[in-house]
Amino acid sequence: MNKSIMASVLFWIGWPMFAIGFMNQMAFHDIKVTFFRISLNTFLVALGWCILGLPKIIAAFRGGFGAALTFSDYEVVTTYSDGSKHSDGGTESATMNMGFNAIAGLVIIAIGGLLALINIAIFTFKCFAEKRLMPVVMVNIIIFAGGLVVGGIIQNVDNAKHFATRDAKLGVQKVKNFKYYVNEAKDGVTLTEYTAAKGGDILIPAEIDGLPVTRIEGTSPTFFYERSPQSSKLHVTSVVIPDTVTYINNFTKDYLDLKEITLPKNLKIIDKSAFRGSGVTSIVIPEGVTDIGDYAFASCVYLTSLTLPKSLERIGTYAFEDCASLTDVIIPSGRRITYDKNVFASCISLSSDSKNAVKNSGYKEDFSAAVSATTKSKTTLFRKNDTEGGRARKNDVPKGASVINSGSRSLAFALILYDGAVGWVYKADLNK
Repeated sequence: MNKSIMASVLFWIGWPMFAIGFMNQMAFHDIKVTFFRISLNTFLVALGWCILGLPKIIAAFRGGFGAALTFSDYEVVTTYSDGSKHSDGGTESATMNMGFNAIAGLVIIAIGGLLALINIAIFTFKCFAEKRLMPVVMVNIIIFAGGLVVGGIIQNVDNAKHFATRDAKLGVQKVKNFKYYVNEAKDGVTLTEYTAAKGGDILIPAEIDGLPVTRIEGTSPTFFYERSPQSSKLHVTSVVIPDTVTYINNFTKDYLDLKEITLPKNLKIIDKSAFRGSGVTSIVIPEGVTDIGDYAFASCVYLTSLTLPKSLERIGTYAFEDCASLTDVIIPSGRRITYDKNVFASCISLSSDSKNAVKNSGYKEDFSAAVSATTKSKTTLFRKNDTEGGRARKNDVPKGASVINSGSRSLAFALILYDGAVGWVYKADLNK
């Protein structure tokens, strides 16, 4: 029991360090404090984990896991043609053993903390059941939960501070339902965030404080940013963007409710993740657009038709990835486009005419052709782009449902429009 109490004391010291460091590490940026060129968060995570599992780590190095960390010694002797011999004195053996011990040590440090957590949980449960050492039991529970809570608070404060600092640097202001800042040239306004608590049909203003709205750059991290389960119920259904806007970036993410997008006539660049995960069913890129950025329309699972303009010069990596329902792509005859990697990855529903049109315009990769599979048993369909209450919706899929292999997902398969839904099921749940 004394060893268990000692482990509890180390747990009280190590777990808060680990939890706080880990939570803050998961924030959008790191604290700018370093120890021997290691960030404070990384330092806290590593030190806390080592303290947490110290008894297990020591036991392992002493052979406490059933075998000491020792490896066989040997001597390399070389015999020459004249019969003479030369020994390395065991140098190779020592070098190899040092390497093996280093690797074994890292593995033990990695699992030491985990084993300590398991032992503490068992110890706490036993003491609680037997009504013994209740102060120790309660402190264990408080430290575990408190570490997570404090870490989460620090993470949220850190994020808020990061956003506030960034907004202050840009000179972000707020008017009605929008955050914005005046461009460096003082000739236009850049919108950064929609702040209202209601969705529906959204009309982006053409002018703020007498200046035209020329750019939309979602910085929180998207223009329609969901900070809580409550804000995920915005249900933005349509957006009209004024003709003054020439640049759009990080506008939406995972908004399947957004079915209609009216693009401005003077638009020039649709940049990275502009409309990623929206529920738009058809899109006509206006004449004048020269560049479509990475992931611009990725995971638009209900998109069925796409029209590209003569002015288009480049399409970025994965721009239309996972647009599983996309069947028609219209490209002006003779137009040559520069394609980055996997622009149409997993666009498995493309018609033959559309594939030919895309290839004739310069696309040289495949479209992740379908590979048939069926579900082994009742399976869960994950609709990662369709949220309700801040969480991904899940559908039950019966045994034998048809599944399409997605080349862009190493751990999942795309289920195409099963019962009106598009989503992912794990490989382990499939008949291959």
